[in-house]
Amino acid sequence: MRERIPPSLLKAMEKMKDELAGSIVKLRQKYPLIYKRFQDRWDKLGARTEQTEQTEQLSLW
Repeated sequence: MRERIPPSLLKAMEKMKDELAGSIVKLRQKYPLIYKRFQDRWDKLGARTEQTEQTEQLSLW
């Protein structure tokens, strides 16, 4: 399925993922109480992203 997605879109999606991760790190540093309040959501989002990446890597084999 991944091979049907245009390379420019894949690159844009990768950039968005990196920006999201960077934003969460900034939030954690600048507003630690807010981060702590929603930490379980950030962790779930990160785990879901990692799981998706692993699935995609396996499908390439």
